[in-house]
This record gives sequence, C-alpha cells and structure tokens, in this order.
Amino acid sequence: MKGVIWSCDKAIDGNQKLEYIIDRYEWVGIPVTRHVIKRDGSWAEFANGDSWRVVGMSESARGIKSNIAWIDSRINREFFQTRIRNTLISYNGPCYYEFFMPRGDN
Repeated sequence: MKGVIWSCDKAIDGNQKLEYIIDRYEWVGIPVTRHVIKRDGSWAEFANGDSWRVVGMSESARGIKSNIAWIDSRINREFFQTRIRNTLISYNGPCYYEFFMPRGDN
C-alpha cells in the first residue's frame, strides 16, 4: 500500500503526521525499515511493504500515485478535486487531519 500525506506546510504538519503513522505501525508490530524526515521530502517504508510520503501543494506532486491520502484540513476542495483525487489509484475516500498548535502562556 502506498500512502501520501498532503500538507500545506510540508516541513511541520506533514512530518508530524508521518511520525504519528510510524508510531501507529510500530504499535501494531510492523517496524519501519527505512525513513527520512527532512524539510523537503519525508518518507517511510515498513516491513510489510507499505510506504508513506509527505508532499506539499505543488505542481510536481501531480504524478505521485497512492492508495490512500491523508489531507491537511486547510487544503481547499478545489485543490482536492483537481489534483489530489486524480492521484488516488483505488479511491475509497480521503482522510483529513488537523493540527492544533498550543498557545503560549501570556
């Protein structure tokens, strides 16, 4: 299975979501075999053959095919319809995610 995390801010929110996915795989006993977390392109591969990749809202991401997409809730519907939906190989519906940044103590 190939998964893509679509993010408005690839370096922050997408990487946090990828770390969450890695934790969930390891929690159910599927170890990560290789992964890279960096500002311009993070990805992870797992022992069961699954892979996940973080991509931003760009033209170069059009050719990235996947079976599942986790989509930043800040991405608008038009971008989903024109770019993301066409990259899904077996479309079962997208998953949306949201991040809440803690407020500083004032």
